[in-house]
Amino acid sequence: MIASTKGIVLRNTKYSDNKNILTLLTEDFGKMPYIVYAPHSKRAVLRSSALQVLSVLDLQVEHREGRNLQKIKDARVYKANKAILDNPPKAAFSFFMAEVVDKSIYAPEKDKEVFDFLYSSIENLEASDKVGAYLPMDFMMDLSRHLGFYPYDGGDNEFLRAFAGDSRLDGFVKYLQGERDFDRNGRRDILHLAVDYFRLNLPLLRGLSTVEVLESFFSEQ
Repeated sequence: MIASTKGIVLRNTKYSDNKNILTLLTEDFGKMPYIVYAPHSKRAVLRSSALQVLSVLDLQVEHREGRNLQKIKDARVYKANKAILDNPPKAAFSFFMAEVVDKSIYAPEKDKEVFDFLYSSIENLEASDKVGAYLPMDFMMDLSRHLGFYPYDGGDNEFLRAFAGDSRLDGFVKYLQGERDFDRNGRRDILHLAVDYFRLNLPLLRGLSTVEVLESFFSEQ
């Protein structure tokens, strides 16, 4: 089936000397891997700018149910996010966003709500003056709402019971209640507990490699 859809780049992995595997969150098919020719190849349909993390693409794809690697027939960059790429803290956060979404979604099922959330998050990051110190945690908690496991509703729940006795829990609950007056160590604890919470709800998510890089940009905020 030939179909038109939009896709957001989550990951770009080298497959061979002239081919890459591009993992996209698509508007119509959910998370999908596509085999594409590398930009230097004569058969390439994507330029280097289209392979950047969180680039938004207009796609014409050959989609076959059950096929491990789908094919892109034609593509153009719909949104290149230049303001993100030119700003190191924004770029670091963009890789964090992409990794969190990539590792939080397993099945190739359409989820327009998550696609729209990520697209809106990209637009907000592109337009923002800077990346706020709480934005990584806010992004994860907003995503958890869309994925159906937001941790705290104001009363006793499984989240509180699962992390009972954890020294970070009190600060995390205060953060969820709207407090934003934490020092660097307090913010670090909140971020790491958010990662642990995702790992609790998503057993295949073993960790996030971008957290350490992200923290280096927020260490002085």
